[in-house]
Amino acid sequence: MNYTHRLGVIGYGNMAEAIVSGILKSGLNRADEILAYDISDVRFAKAKSAGIYTAKSIAEICTSCRYILLSVKPQVFSEIAAELSASVRENVVISIMAGVSVEKLLNNLPGARICRCMPNTPALIGEGITAVDASMLGEAEKKYVFDIFNSVGKAVEIGDGLMNAVTAVSGSGPAYVYLFIKTMIDAAVKIGLSAEQAKELVIHTLVGASKMVEKSSEPIDILIDRVCSKGGTTIEGIKVLKEKGLSDIVSECVRAAYNRAEELSKL
Repeated sequence: MNYTHRLGVIGYGNMAEAIVSGILKSGLNRADEILAYDISDVRFAKAKSAGIYTAKSIAEICTSCRYILLSVKPQVFSEIAAELSASVRENVVISIMAGVSVEKLLNNLPGARICRCMPNTPALIGEGITAVDASMLGEAEKKYVFDIFNSVGKAVEIGDGLMNAVTAVSGSGPAYVYLFIKTMIDAAVKIGLSAEQAKELVIHTLVGASKMVEKSSEPIDILIDRVCSKGGTTIEGIKVLKEKGLSDIVSECVRAAYNRAEELSKL
């Protein structure tokens, strides 16, 4: 096949737009090396405003691009699978569709080499974490995929069989964190801080604590104990979290998201 572009994007939604932005900012590709397709005129305009080319069909993406970023909603995949199947040959298909397994992709796209990835929404600001199963790819192909997702945060290699777990943890995880942040801000306001003060204090506390966990070689339990001075304030708050069953709540939360990901993967 005579590819004229390096990367094709099918479905130019917010996540695809963020990924393309990261690619361009990192210098991994030029705008003229990327071709996008979407059924929405609004999304087409977004692509054009970024200086990338737009395609008239899925077939054009497949024949023009060696790599294809498949960035449509999972429920849309069944609608476009036949058109994709008729056009895909030896393309590398990089899927970021939640709940769609490598096996299902292979069944629908014979001949393609599949790479399944699960980014999360902080990729929109270049702070995402993406799980990547690139087991079907060669070394050069794998490097390119990792370069793509490292351009919007960090990429880690995880097998396809664990992607539903990834979905429940890092895929859905930002929403859990947002709820925790909101709850802490609301609690801070109730004890006298302004909303602006509370937001600044809470956000920087979470960012700082996360960096401590990332950079410290000590177990998290030790870090907790170091803040919990005997007879001090922190230990009283920790007692409440334990008595109210925070560990069980979080565990049930992640399990519920995982169970739903499992259900979706069987549709």
